Amino acid sequence: MSFDYFLNDRKAYIVHLLEKNGSITTEQVCAMFHIAPSTGRKLLKDMEREGLLIRTFGGARCMDSGRDETLRRRLIANARSKRAIAAAARKHIKNGETVAFGGGTTVLQLAQLCRDAEHMIALTDALSTAEVLLKNPATEVRICSGIIQRKSACVIGPTATDLFRKMDVDKVFLGADSINTSGVFSNNLLVSEVERSMAGAAREVIILCDSSKLDMTSVVLTVPLSKVSLIITDRPEDLSFIRELEEQGVGVELV
Repeated sequence: MSFDYFLNDRKAYIVHLLEKNGSITTEQVCAMFHIAPSTGRKLLKDMEREGLLIRTFGGARCMDSGRDETLRRRLIANARSKRAIAAAARKHIKNGETVAFGGGTTVLQLAQLCRDAEHMIALTDALSTAEVLLKNPATEVRICSGIIQRKSACVIGPTATDLFRKMDVDKVFLGADSINTSGVFSNNLLVSEVERSMAGAAREVIILCDSSKLDMTSVVLTVPLSKVSLIITDRPEDLSFIRELEEQGVGVELV
C-alpha cells in the first residue's frame, strides 16, 4: 500500500503501518515524512493523546495489536444481543432490494437470517458474509475485489471500493467499533475506507452494534452521523446518549 493512498495523512499512514507491523521507530517516522526528530516525537505524542498508539522508548506500538480479533472470538462476545439486533435488522430488508453488507459479526448474523430472502442482490466486502449469503439460491451475491486482510477476512485496497461506486444500493448494514455524536468509527483504517464507499452508495445507512460501543471513539471515522438513517442496538442502562442521537435526527431502534 503506497503512501499516496492515504492522501498524505501522516497519522493514517502511521496507523496503517502499526496495524501491519505492530511497531514503528521515531527514526522511521522521521525518514518517511522528512521531518526533524523533535517533530517526529511530537507527532507520536499527539497520536498517543488521541488514543491512536502507545509510545515506547524510541518509537511506538499498535494501540491494540489484537483488535482485529478472529471471527470466532468476536462471534462469542455479546452473542445474545447480536442475535436480537440482527433479527430486528432483518425486518428492514424487503424482497427484491439491493443490499450491502459490511464486515462484523452482527452483520454476519443478519446475513444468516437472509436465507429466505427472494430476488435480493447482495454486495459485501466480507468473505464470511458472502459465504453465508451464497446458501440462498435466490440471492445474487457480489463481492468486491482487492486484498484479503487475514484477521478480518475483509477485502481492502484501492480497487475494493469500485464495486460500490457503480451500484445503486437500497440499504447498507454496517457494524461499528464505536459511535459518538460525530459518527460511526472503526478500529480498522483500511476496512473503514471500503465501508465508507458502501455507505456512500446507499439510500439508507443502518448501523448494527451492541450498546457497549455507544458514546465511544475509535481510530477512524467511517460514516458521519448526518449520513446514518438508523442505529439498531440493545438497550443501555443510561439512555442519555440515545436521546442525544435522536436530537440530532438519527433513528434509534432498541431491542
